[in-house]
Amino acid sequence: MSSVKVRLKSAPKVNKAVLNRIKKLVESKLKVGFMDDKEHGGRFPGSNAALAFIQDTGVGHIPSRPFMTTTLGQKAFVKPRLSRFAPLLLKNPTVAMDRIGGLLVEDVKTTMDAWSTPRNTDETIRKKKADNPLIETGSLRDSVEHKITKKGEDQ
Repeated sequence: MSSVKVRLKSAPKVNKAVLNRIKKLVESKLKVGFMDDKEHGGRFPGSNAALAFIQDTGVGHIPSRPFMTTTLGQKAFVKPRLSRFAPLLLKNPTVAMDRIGGLLVEDVKTTMDAWSTPRNTDETIRKKKADNPLIETGSLRDSVEHKITKKGEDQ
């Protein structure tokens, strides 16, 4: 591993507006997932957030289909795409985070559409009339969203 040392003989002059935007960025948090307790509406008698958790981690006879973990954990895939937002993050952090959030939401939806293993049981395929393990009514997929909050806020 190599390193580079940089010494500044004088502090760089930074515009106060830029400092305020950096402060706003540092104090912000981007959440991607299932934000509300909206009922799923399909055969599952719970919220979309609960169903997403069950699908992602697997519970009982439902196998793990880690679509959230896989999508948001692909740093090698996500990081280079997000680097293009660096200038906008300094110019307008809220707009940049909103665009990044929208991109990540679409990534999650694309992963859900393409997910195929483990496949549904024959009984589930008959009930759903399809073999996409993560899509039945589309309610779960349609409820993926993003939200920008201040660090420390629960919701």
